[in-house]
Amino acid sequence: MAQGPLTFSATVEERSLVVPVNTVRFWGEARPRVVALINGQQYRQRLEVQDGETVLGLTAAFRAQASLSFGDVIEVTMERDVATP
Repeated sequence: MAQGPLTFSATVEERSLVVPVNTVRFWGEARPRVVALINGQQYRQRLEVQDGETVLGLTAAFRAQASLSFGDVIEVTMERDVATP
């Protein structure tokens, strides 16, 4: 299991983005809490599994804060969030 950061490109969907990694292999669980850096903005959230894909849900407030729009291709750096219980 990896413990360091994960960096990848993703396309912003309506309310989420797909995380292209097997999180069980990478962090040891399917739905870990993570902290992501997107467009210079830090975002804490628990990953979800939808239709067999791991996704990071994005709130409307965060999408506005980070200037994200549907279809944007962005760079994401993500780590397991050990600070949030």
